[in-house]
Amino acid sequence: MYSGGNYGNSPPSTSTTPSISSEISLSTQSHTSTDSSPSLHRPRPPRLSRRRPTSVNTLPRNTILKIFSYLSSWELCKCAAVCHRWNELVWTPELWRHLQFTDGNVNVDCALKVVTRRLCQETPYTCLMVEKITLNRCNKLTDRGVRLIARHCAEIRYLDIVGCYLVTNHALCQIISNCHSLQYLDVSGCTNISTVSLTSEAQLTSCPHHGKVISLRHVDLSDCPLLDDSSISELVSYCRNLQTLHLRRCYRITDTAIQYITKSCLNIRELSLCDCRNITDTGVKELCKLEQNLRYLSIAKCVSITDTSVRVLAKHCTKLKYLNARGCLLITDRSLEALARYCHKLRSIDIGKCQLVTDAGISVLVANCSNLRRLSLRSCDLITERGVYAIAQCCEKIQHLNIQDVTIGSEVFRALKISCTQCIIEHTDPSLT
Repeated sequence: MYSGGNYGNSPPSTSTTPSISSEISLSTQSHTSTDSSPSLHRPRPPRLSRRRPTSVNTLPRNTILKIFSYLSSWELCKCAAVCHRWNELVWTPELWRHLQFTDGNVNVDCALKVVTRRLCQETPYTCLMVEKITLNRCNKLTDRGVRLIARHCAEIRYLDIVGCYLVTNHALCQIISNCHSLQYLDVSGCTNISTVSLTSEAQLTSCPHHGKVISLRHVDLSDCPLLDDSSISELVSYCRNLQTLHLRRCYRITDTAIQYITKSCLNIRELSLCDCRNITDTGVKELCKLEQNLRYLSIAKCVSITDTSVRVLAKHCTKLKYLNARGCLLITDRSLEALARYCHKLRSIDIGKCQLVTDAGISVLVANCSNLRRLSLRSCDLITERGVYAIAQCCEKIQHLNIQDVTIGSEVFRALKISCTQCIIEHTDPSLT
């Protein structure tokens, strides 16, 4: 039996053994009181809050819609598969005013079927919100996809199917017939297109004799090699409100097509006949009927055109602002003198490879066309330092000058740089800096 003191017989007393928390406190107090070194009084770094990353779904609806508005149609379709909320937001009508698929590897026919079916849920059979469709370089687009557009997107104003070479006349005619609000059509590079017309059913109700015409304003048929004069005749017979027509590299087009255009479409402001080598002076003279409306004309590489027609054109189309006559080998200073006399609003002219143009013609042109901003003299063999120096003296506001293959000295080049401070100069002489 233990007999050391009165442990067993004394009344219970409060334990003097310190608790763990008080022991830490005491040890801290003892430590701070016995050690007064200033190096131990450094402030503790603040604790980093461990907040969870903000989810995109916590953003307001309008913010997410704003983000979605920068995505293409194909990217929106991918977002629709993320979650239920995104699927609901993706199909907001405002996001589908512009249908855009530009990936050549996408099965566009299938994509159009899915999208139009979903957009037609609230407005059966019609996608009222779609105004613009861009299918540029979608090589897999066929007539099936174009017919879907004609059937369900009748309110579109803009259609771009550049390079979709599988599309044929039949599908395009359905677009023209059903989409009455269509104003912009670009089918350049659609090599199977040989006509732009209405279907036989639509022709009965849209006959020009009834006063009904197609509302197209801009048509680009460049690189459609099957087009001929009869195709243009059919186009302009219904599209009397045309303002822009591009026929680049339509090799079958002749002066007869120009006669059809000037007879039916007097509001043409922009016409491109680049590389239409069957166009002659007769066709260019026909363009004089457009008079003050014509602002843009490209006759590049129309090698049969001479001064005769250009002088007549300049006299009648005095509001011409852009002229591309590159590669017209028969044009001389006489054409430039006529342009300088009548076309004072000229802002851009390309006479590259016009090898009969000399310094005298350039001097007259730049002295009278103070609004000139772009000038190309590339490969004009008869242009010398004198002509370039005239540009430096008269065209202080010129913004782009092409003098590739034109031989000039460093002093003239320096004068050009000093005088035309805003000009981008293209040249091929490495010694000119």
